[in-house]
Amino acid sequence: MLRTITTIDKSVTTLPTPVVTVTDSTPTDVLPKVTSVIEYAARSIQNLGANLLSYSWGADCDGVNMLNGQLAQGQQVDCFTGERVSCYCIGGTTVAVTVCIRGDMTQHATVFPA
Repeated sequence: MLRTITTIDKSVTTLPTPVVTVTDSTPTDVLPKVTSVIEYAARSIQNLGANLLSYSWGADCDGVNMLNGQLAQGQQVDCFTGERVSCYCIGGTTVAVTVCIRGDMTQHATVFPA
């Protein structure tokens, strides 16, 4: 189940973002560092798989020494800091990414480089 962000602010647009597969015992970037002038309303990740997901901001997550927290199945965390988010999981998992921007900036939004 993916959580839907609801808001009264009519100018908030949720960008289409991929579901990211975190492979077994491999650091995986799920959100890039914010480098644009776009005004972000929300950035979050949610663990969709059954395995425990470790995450870190700004550095490669290794699940032991370099981590900021862990998410069990269904849990999510706000990643509004603008830092790059890296995830690590023993056994692998999938991560839902939510990115919302303010105003009509969708034509300028490049959250996930091609």
